[in-house]
This record gives sequence, C-alpha cells and structure tokens, in this order.
Amino acid sequence: MAQILKPKIETIISEEVVERSFRDFSTAMCNWELWLYEHKRAMRDVENDSSDADERAYAELLAIFSAHVTRKDRNYDRLENLVCSVHPDYEFEHNSVKLEISSQKKATVIYKKKHGLAQTYRLTFSIVDNACKIQKCEFQDDDKWRTTYI
Repeated sequence: MAQILKPKIETIISEEVVERSFRDFSTAMCNWELWLYEHKRAMRDVENDSSDADERAYAELLAIFSAHVTRKDRNYDRLENLVCSVHPDYEFEHNSVKLEISSQKKATVIYKKKHGLAQTYRLTFSIVDNACKIQKCEFQDDDKWRTTYI
C-alpha cells in the first residue's frame, strides 16, 4: 500500500501571524499578572497556605511561556518567584503598538506600557518549530535598547 505524503507547510511571518501571537501572549500575561497580584494581595492579609494558588500560578505561567516564548528566552526567575506588580507589563496603549516585519522568519513589536512606568518595550518574534514565538524582549533606555527578561 502506498503512503500518501503531505507537503510540509512552513509558517512564514506575516502581520496577521505576529498580531495574533502578540495579542494572545499579551492577553494571557496581563490576565495572569492581574490574577496573581490580587491573589498575593489577598494572601498578605490572611494567614492561609497559598501553595495551591502558587502551584496554579506556576503552571499557568509555564504554559504561557511554553506556548509563546522560545525556551532560551523564558524568564525562569519569574517562574520561581512568581513576580508581578500592580501595573501589568503587558497592559499597553493600543495605539502605541508598532509592528515591523524584517524577514520571512523575524518581526518586532514595539509597545508602550499603559500604566506605571511609561516604559517602551520591543519584542522580537521568530518562527520556531513552525510557530511564531517571542525570541527576545528589550526595553528602551534613552535611545538604546537593552535586553530584559520576558
């Protein structure tokens, strides 16, 4: 019996692919940060064991990173310490988002935080294992881009 071979379909960076990846990642991270901040605030006032919630937060963040960030660029410190602030890093001014495609495999998204420090970030997306994932995160310091953790 002859086998039918399917052609390998390779993902190419497009505005649609990058916008969807950025939207999915930033929404998931913003929701995670908001939930974790409220949880940590509530636990500060109560003498409860928060290990179940911490396990949930860890598992959810690892799932977000696994789906959207290349393995080498995951923020393992954030995973271990479950860090967040009152102003989520991925809550941004929608009109501040700028997308630039630099090749068939690479693109950048620049955005400005909505609240807190008015920091500007640049995320570099690339195609890894046929999926659009974040490869690098940088913040703008004066006129220079400095690498930071996701």
